[in-house]
Amino acid sequence: SGGSVRTYTFEPSFGFNAAVKVEIWNNCYTPRSHNVLYRIAHSGGETELTRDQDCNTDPFMGKWRDLGEYTFTNSEGSLTVDTTGSDNSYVGVSVVRFTVTATPEPE
Repeated sequence: SGGSVRTYTFEPSFGFNAAVKVEIWNNCYTPRSHNVLYRIAHSGGETELTRDQDCNTDPFMGKWRDLGEYTFTNSEGSLTVDTTGSDNSYVGVSVVRFTVTATPEPE
């Protein structure tokens, strides 16, 4: 609080390499930030997305929001919710879902 930056990181542990769909769900809460930074770490690096979380303006409130599909390795892959640049002190995620969509063929 007090304007400090906070991050919340979610790190699934699959134990294998996989294509993973990353989704979030937020319950209605107002006021929430209109500029929330999501960082997805994956085998190709890091992807940053900025999305709205406010109940009155976010069309995905109370629905699954797709943040994309990424390749996660045995040791890499996470979602970080970051308050950097948010325009409100209320930032969060109600639920995070990581869905394996494909795994490499066995050698």
